[in-house]
Amino acid sequence: MNPVTGAVTPFITNLPTGDHPSEQLAFKDGWIYWSQGSTTNSGVVGLDNGNGTNQSDIPCQDIVLSDNLFDSGNGQLTSGYSPFNTRNPGGTIKAFFNSFTGQVRQGVCDGANLRARLSNPNNIQAFSWGYRNPYAIRFAPPDHALSRALLAGEDGPDERGARPSNGAPEVLSIAQQNPDGSPDYHGWPDRYGFLPHRWGLDRSRWRCT
Repeated sequence: MNPVTGAVTPFITNLPTGDHPSEQLAFKDGWIYWSQGSTTNSGVVGLDNGNGTNQSDIPCQDIVLSDNLFDSGNGQLTSGYSPFNTRNPGGTIKAFFNSFTGQVRQGVCDGANLRARLSNPNNIQAFSWGYRNPYAIRFAPPDHALSRALLAGEDGPDERGARPSNGAPEVLSIAQQNPDGSPDYHGWPDRYGFLPHRWGLDRSRWRCT
């Protein structure tokens, strides 16, 4: 933003939104980091998500859905990571696939911490994912025991919708990319603070019963 004229120049645009928007920013070594909240409460678009109008969540890596379907009433059964009233048991959802647009936009997913170089904002990377809403992000100081690690404070899920989560904790995590450049995974929406959800969405990661 120009501090003199107030004019705003878009920097990174068209990010997913729903229950949670893009949240806090952090900067380190020429990168901009931001927390990208999930579009739903617990991975399923239900009537609690804009009366079913929210876009479905976007995974940061390829996932294979479980066979579980979630009931929003009146015969409306929805798979995880799928548009409202869409059944896709056992289906594969490709990384960064946006069901609203029907397209893959590299690096753009939700329930995640994302980053881009300030010199090249169009090259977005998934840094860490598997959060409901990692709204609070900060780097630890260089003289701290965590030595400039990225900390993510997560707003845990609510007991509502087609897939309520009772007693899920708030979590503070260390977010980091894996050595191969892939984002590390923190369990949402099938685990909350390492506690398994009764009805798993993604059978490629957890087999919860």
